[in-house]
Amino acid sequence: MSYVFFSYANIRGQGTTEYIILLAIALTLGLAILGVMNFFPSFTFSSQTVDSSKYWSGMASPIGIVDYIQTGGNLQFVIENRASTDLTISSIVFTSDTSYSASGLPITIPPGARKTLSASSESCSGHKVIGYDVVITYSTEQVSDLKQVGLKSLAVQCSD
Repeated sequence: MSYVFFSYANIRGQGTTEYIILLAIALTLGLAILGVMNFFPSFTFSSQTVDSSKYWSGMASPIGIVDYIQTGGNLQFVIENRASTDLTISSIVFTSDTSYSASGLPITIPPGARKTLSASSESCSGHKVIGYDVVITYSTEQVSDLKQVGLKSLAVQCSD
């Protein structure tokens, strides 16, 4: 009985070649998926609105914007005082291409309280997403004219 031994010594680089081919296929698929996501802009808008909502409803301080809706040229929003003292809000300015100011100000809000306000805003329809840079001017009992500038824009999706 004779044995035949198969030796890998004569087949060098086959594993490396297969690895490179699989890597090329994976990269091609990844680029194709990114291309499709850019083709359908709703994917990027949805991540924009989710990041914006997480920031303004959870991380922004001392004033958070916990809820908002835009219909036509009217932006309604709910602000929350996250400070341990009363805050007097003197202005809230939303800026996209143009600046829009909230109405009904100045207003004093106790700690933990919420208040619904509105602002005339950029007119929109459909499910368009508008990013507003937000600057809130407020005062405490000790310090006046403080400014809170949002680290993220407020991404608002229009609703009809």
